[in-house]
Parts: sequence; C-alpha cells; structure tokens
Amino acid sequence: MAKPVSASSVTLQPSSPATSAPDNLSIMLMAREGQLEQVAEQLKVELERDRSNLSLANRLAIIYAALGRIEESREALETALASNAVSAKTFENLKVLAGIQFARSYAQALGQPVPPNPQGLETLDGDGLQVGALKQQLLAFEQAKAKAEAERLAAERLAAQQRAAEKLAAERAARAKEEASARAVEKMLTQWARAWSSVDFERYASFYDVSFSNDRFKTRADWLAFRKPRIVGKSSIRVELSDIEVQVTKSNQGLTRAKARFSQRYESGRLRLNARKEMDLVYRGNQWFIQSEGS
Repeated sequence: MAKPVSASSVTLQPSSPATSAPDNLSIMLMAREGQLEQVAEQLKVELERDRSNLSLANRLAIIYAALGRIEESREALETALASNAVSAKTFENLKVLAGIQFARSYAQALGQPVPPNPQGLETLDGDGLQVGALKQQLLAFEQAKAKAEAERLAAERLAAQQRAAEKLAAERAARAKEEASARAVEKMLTQWARAWSSVDFERYASFYDVSFSNDRFKTRADWLAFRKPRIVGKSSIRVELSDIEVQVTKSNQGLTRAKARFSQRYESGRLRLNARKEMDLVYRGNQWFIQSEGS
C-alpha cells in the first residue's frame, strides 16, 4: 500500500534539460513548506531554457504574483509572449491596443478630444493581415458605395425629371387638344347659326344628335318638328352669337363631350330677341353634334 506524501518529503532538485518542471501539486505542497522562492528559481531556470513556453511562464508569473513580485510577474509573461512564435505578434498587437486605450482614457480624463487615428494602429499585423490594408479596403468599399448611391440618386433624379417632362408634355397635349376641341365647337356653333340664318332647315337639323332631348322635347324628331315651322318659310332670319364659352370633358363611356354657353341675338322681321343659351354637345365620327339645348 502506498504511503501518504508529506510536504517535507518533497525536494526540488536543480533542473536539467531532461528534468521536468514541478507540477501544480508539487508547487502547492512546497508553498505550504515555505519553499515558494525555491520553486520560483527552479521555474525561472526552466523558462530560460525554453523562453517561449507559455505554460511555464504562466506558472512562474502566478508564483511571482503570490510573492508580491508584480513587476517580475509581468516581465515573465511578456518575455514568454514575445518569444513564442505563435503569440509574439499577438502580444505586439495587444501592446499597441493597450497603448491606444490608455491614450484615449487619458485624453477623456483631461477632457480632451479623443484622437480619431491613434498612433500605432496602422502597424497592427496578424500573419500578413494589416489594419492599414483593411482600412484601405474599407475606404474603397465606402467610396464605391458612395459612388453607387450618387449614381442611384442621379438616376432617380433623371427618371423624375423625365416623368415630370412626360407629364408636362401630356398636360400640354391635353390642353392643346382641349383648346382645339373648343375651337371646333365654336366653329360648329357658328355654322349652326349660319344655317339657321340661311333658312336652311336641312342643314340646321344636321347639327342635332340622334340622342337629342331637352326639358320639353324628349326626342330629336319632336324637337325638329317643333323647330321646322319656325324656320321654313321665314323671309329673313339673322342669328348672331357672342361671348361663347366652351368646356370640353370626357364621359365615363369615353365619349368626348362639351358644354357651351353663349349670348344669342335673334332677328326676324320686327322680332328682336336676346337670350343666354346653353348647349350640351357630343363628338361622334369626327364631328360635334348638339345633344341638348336650352336657355
């Protein structure tokens, strides 16, 4: 049966390349015996043989810290980190970042502005991956992004200008068409008055649409039957129109319609009449027709 191990039975021997460093249990036991300084010396010797051994450095740093030797604790870690091929660059980067953080904290404590581009930041390097190169790539990305955004906004402005121009052109075309229609209505009313003045009933009747109706007469035939004896046989008729106002619209059925208002002066023999008239007109087959007529 194995005998228990006591702290007094553990002895640290000078280390050789073939001798392993004390493990954690041995270190704890030697600390109980007040031999922590000896452990530190042995680990220091071992670390000098293998300066990049992070495990040894970490144990030595902890022992130094337990002994209150903080500066030596930090130096042990820094030496190992700087000597280790894997951690050396990481350690350098860490020191740069720690310096930058310190500078920022110091500036903030003094109420000074924090430097936007801290010194040393560009030197950070990780296996060929550098902050400066990455920032250049980020800058290129931001520039490309800004250019794309500027091009998008320019395209949107151009499209908006084109839409506005097309809308303006359409509005102008619509107004021009409406004005042309209004002139055509005025011309048709002039011809209607001329046919009436010429006592040309057939011509006069041709201006009335098949769907004509008004408050008194519900059909075109009834209206023309009423109007014929008031035109045919008259020796003289004179009809003059003035102050003609025309408003052209579109109906729900897609028909172009117009409402005309005008002053009418009628003379026949001794009869003289002045009236303000209103007509509804419809456009069919490239011609305007009277659909309703009243005073």
